[in-house]
Amino acid sequence: MFVAAFALALMTASPDALMTPRVLAKARSEVSAPVRDAAFARAGVRVLSRHFERVYLLEAKSMRAAKLAEASLRSSRLFDYVERDVVTKREPAYRPDDALYSQLWHLENIAAEAAWDTAQGDASVIIAIIDSGVQTTHPDLQAKIVAPYDAIRDQDGAEPDPGVESAHGTACAGIAAAATSNNEGIAGICPKCRLMPIKLVGQGGWAATSADVRAFEHAWKNGAAVISNSWGPRTPQAVSAALEDAINEATVSGRGGKGAVVVFAAGNGYRENGAAELPSLASVIAVGASLPDDTRADYSNFGPFVPLYAPAASHTTDPPGIQGFAPGSYTTSFGGTSAAAPVVAGIAGVLLAMNPALKPVQVKAVLIATADKVQASVAAYDATGRSATYGYGRVNMQRAVEAVRDGHVCQPSAGGEACGNGVDDDCNGLVDALDPPCAPTCNTSGDCASDKICDVPHHRCVPKVAPGSSVGAACASSQQCGAQAFCLSDAPDGYCTLSCSATAPCPVGAGCFPYGAVGATVCLQRCRFNPDCREGYACAPQNDTDSACLPACAEDSACGDGRACSEGRCVDAPPGIEDAAAPHNGSAVDVSFQTRGCRCGNADASALWLVVIALIRARSRSRACS
Repeated sequence: MFVAAFALALMTASPDALMTPRVLAKARSEVSAPVRDAAFARAGVRVLSRHFERVYLLEAKSMRAAKLAEASLRSSRLFDYVERDVVTKREPAYRPDDALYSQLWHLENIAAEAAWDTAQGDASVIIAIIDSGVQTTHPDLQAKIVAPYDAIRDQDGAEPDPGVESAHGTACAGIAAAATSNNEGIAGICPKCRLMPIKLVGQGGWAATSADVRAFEHAWKNGAAVISNSWGPRTPQAVSAALEDAINEATVSGRGGKGAVVVFAAGNGYRENGAAELPSLASVIAVGASLPDDTRADYSNFGPFVPLYAPAASHTTDPPGIQGFAPGSYTTSFGGTSAAAPVVAGIAGVLLAMNPALKPVQVKAVLIATADKVQASVAAYDATGRSATYGYGRVNMQRAVEAVRDGHVCQPSAGGEACGNGVDDDCNGLVDALDPPCAPTCNTSGDCASDKICDVPHHRCVPKVAPGSSVGAACASSQQCGAQAFCLSDAPDGYCTLSCSATAPCPVGAGCFPYGAVGATVCLQRCRFNPDCREGYACAPQNDTDSACLPACAEDSACGDGRACSEGRCVDAPPGIEDAAAPHNGSAVDVSFQTRGCRCGNADASALWLVVIALIRARSRSRACS
């Protein structure tokens, strides 16, 4: 069933996001197992797997059933979050570099050779490379491989798929920890560290949120001390709650409770990263790219949530032949923030080998404190040592090693971040209002400025990160709608919304109205006139006092056989709404209408969306499709 539904989604959904009939839900800590299981039963889902004690991967019988299950679980208030398991297009943070570098210039820039006189890592330190897979038989890597894993297929092994883009993971692995003194190829940043290849990005760059969760869980449970990531969404979007949980679990539970260091490439979007994006999580180290002259690469993302820069190392390991970037086993044309992230991951591995008691925030603090203030004449470093475009500077491996050797390590305050004192009290590189504990508080997005949304679990206002961040905006996946929001995929071009109730009101400009066969309520954009709504939507009355933006029609012919356009909405003519309420074979936007060969009715998906709302308001009973 799922294979067929997924195939149709692949043909018809957004080019960057595909819906699945799966749901990820995190049960609240106080919810008992019987109550939780009863909620699953009411929602009509089965448990596929459990992660971090309270996170469940669930599967519904169809795409439509998954949407209704999501609404049911949200409305139960028994879960910290509920979100669809969306398959998204991943983009390696790789940027080709046509200049041929005959030497490993990045090692000189970070003073690696001087650092190696003091420390070179240790085989007990494992660096996980979550990427497109790694060629485990490469002569500079094969002796270092441990616990390879394919998170896409949930099986052992991490060999890359055929194709140049799959060479990406092999290149990242070589930068972090290629073998040294073996008369072969190049030298990795952490010469004695081992490597754990984890395949997350397959052909075309597609991967599901559940695969993200499995990747991080495999990494820390199998001993990874550092987890390097040179990938991210193709477009700016808020991080999935389940993925954030997985990363935070790794940084807390990894290394026997000391926590694994998680590194992310900042991205190559020529832009400032938003607070709600993946590399901006306080628990990770985001890394921008620098060039041989220590200038920030113009393509590198930047901003207050990118604390460090590292050389975009170009010379690294490569699968031989047409599968790699170059004909041989090495390439001189790698680059981008993809190449910068494993530089920092390798340094982190060396530091943890020197002092295994270091916490992730302490490793981050050491790297920040010892970074070189490059391009000081143009970077404008402030009193805290931070620049808007260069962060705290370019990493210096020698200085970092010396700081750990001499015990010059930040000690996090027992009281956490003290807001307003201009000091990084918790050693995470974020000061005062930039640190989540000190960010402006909120309960709904209505508490935030118009350009921000509310990150409800953390009660903080964060910038909107993509079109579709507000109620009623277009969307292809829930991740485009902002924290705690989700996408009604059967509305034309998608419709961003939030669950709501009397105690959880909608943001300013939206109202709380019934939706779906489970009787859940969601936020719909309020309006007075049709021009208040986006193209393709009309202002339709919801009750005696409120109207909301809903899919529009201009004439009867737009509504299909047996339906008519009334006040901008498609309705039955005459009102025989029972037939319209059954599952349909309509629009390809939501493939749930073609599951198990069930084909009833003839209205399109947008019309169904309207009719279901009308049914709930009219307290009518729909007919099941047999």
